[in-house]
Amino acid sequence: MRFGYALVCAVTANLLALGCGDDSATANDGGSIADGGDAGEPGDNADEQALRACELEEPCFESNAQMVENRIAHVLLFDCVVRGLAARTPGRYLHLADSTWSDGSVGARHTLLVEEDGSVLYTRVAYSSGPAPINGNGAKGQRCVLRPASYFEACATAFEGYDPVPFGTPPSAEAWACAFGNGDGVTPGELDWFESCEELSPLTCD
Repeated sequence: MRFGYALVCAVTANLLALGCGDDSATANDGGSIADGGDAGEPGDNADEQALRACELEEPCFESNAQMVENRIAHVLLFDCVVRGLAARTPGRYLHLADSTWSDGSVGARHTLLVEEDGSVLYTRVAYSSGPAPINGNGAKGQRCVLRPASYFEACATAFEGYDPVPFGTPPSAEAWACAFGNGDGVTPGELDWFESCEELSPLTCD
């Protein structure tokens, strides 16, 4: 993926909730994501497809945390997501954590369905393009318990004053950890948003 294009595409797509043209269908200028979809679109993971097919409200646009060339970090549209989770607002939330280099990318798509009782149906599907592909088709859905509201409120506070303009001031370490998870630019992040999770597959909307 071209360095400049990756950054501009991510910013434009998230701010305008639009695609970036035909080039956005591939993650490495002609390669394909190992799980059958591009970074932001579901591939062949059955539980992810099930959650994304549910007819329900999406309180927020998809949020995005991206590291470019292991040195430029930016986070977009995240405040709505963490505040929605703090309030246990029912609906589907989408979040993407991604590291991009000139020759590929690695990351994880996170899909959360918050139910009326505050419990969460969740899928985390890893993907990659480039020399070491990751296939996330076999990842199983889970039922999870969210961390207390204070955790998500602290995430929102950590982003106060952050400006997601490309090449601007990066988010603080605390803010970045909340949005990106424990990914190190080599492995997809696992989010620290849950008190506990248990496998639940196949997932359904009911």
